[in-house]
Amino acid sequence: RKNDKPMPVEELCSKSPLFRYSVAYCKRNYEQVFALSTEHGLLTLNQEVESFDTDLDNIQRKDFKNWLTKVADQIRKVVPKDSEIYFHAGKRFRKTIPLLTDYKCYEPTLGLGIGKQLKFYKEQLA
Repeated sequence: RKNDKPMPVEELCSKSPLFRYSVAYCKRNYEQVFALSTEHGLLTLNQEVESFDTDLDNIQRKDFKNWLTKVADQIRKVVPKDSEIYFHAGKRFRKTIPLLTDYKCYEPTLGLGIGKQLKFYKEQLA
């Protein structure tokens, strides 16, 4: 989504129903919630950023590997070792998990299409 000025990640991505529901679920169930961005890596929900268009599906293999390493390093800086990390993110974003060997990583919506993920979040939030 394009905007004229930086805005909080949660607001910037709020047009996506899947993002809104997953964030609401995560805020209710976890101590900390972060978002992953192709351009910025790991972000807090209130962190202000400019809009971004880059999609992980459209970046070169080498750039993707660099992105994965960058995100894993960002996570290591803010999340204590041996913590549990729950990924509520797309398949390519979850490719970070094998790099996080010092953490217990979970994928609660693994294998669910977008419609089933929305249903999962709506049921859990009801």
